[in-house]
Amino acid sequence: MSRPASHSPVIEARDLSRIYDQGPTEVYAVRDVYLAATPGSVVVVRGRSGSGKTTLLNLLGGLDNPTAGSVSLDGEQLHTMGEADRSVARRTKIGFIFQSFGLLPMLSAVENVELPMRLVRAGVVERRERAEHLLDQVGLGHRGKHRPTELSGGEQQRVAIARALANRPRLLLADEPTGQLDSTTGREIIELLAGLVRSDGIAAVIATHDAALTAVADQVIELRDGEARHLPMRPDR
Repeated sequence: MSRPASHSPVIEARDLSRIYDQGPTEVYAVRDVYLAATPGSVVVVRGRSGSGKTTLLNLLGGLDNPTAGSVSLDGEQLHTMGEADRSVARRTKIGFIFQSFGLLPMLSAVENVELPMRLVRAGVVERRERAEHLLDQVGLGHRGKHRPTELSGGEQQRVAIARALANRPRLLLADEPTGQLDSTTGREIIELLAGLVRSDGIAAVIATHDAALTAVADQVIELRDGEARHLPMRPDR
């Protein structure tokens, strides 16, 4: 797959809608949304529970199909791909971070980070070196042998971030990444995540209700009942 120039959007959604049928009525979970994220940028999607944030991320990540509109990943139409090609795109180009961390309890931190690389059949040495490097990047190089139950919430989320970066994704999708963390730890995770996105040239779309995340955003989109409003940014952003 060819990659566009660095100034081109990594992910672009146009007129994106997702409608659910509830008996005789139609419910818009997402309605006519436009969103674009370029390399090294952070797009924050904020809104209350039920506003459509998770549905939007699922559409951007190819986990759900839009009722109308389009989703383009590196210039290719993600929503029209066959499931096999879409699965490859998710494994190689998209990293996911969840509120619940999603770590496998029977695996160590370094083994959890290695897991996405196993799915693309990376070599044993390559996997281990990459996983250890990423754990160093998130400040957990000394905790690689520990299992999730032996780590704090903040440490588990750092492992989850490292895992999401394992296959050098073009796009990072995070759903409430600070939702289970206290404010101090949440701030540390926000700054870590934004720093990695900018240094590695990744496009990030982060869904949250945490107002602190807007401090690192290049663009803020507010969702209300599935409808998007692009908020003005400070001049220094």
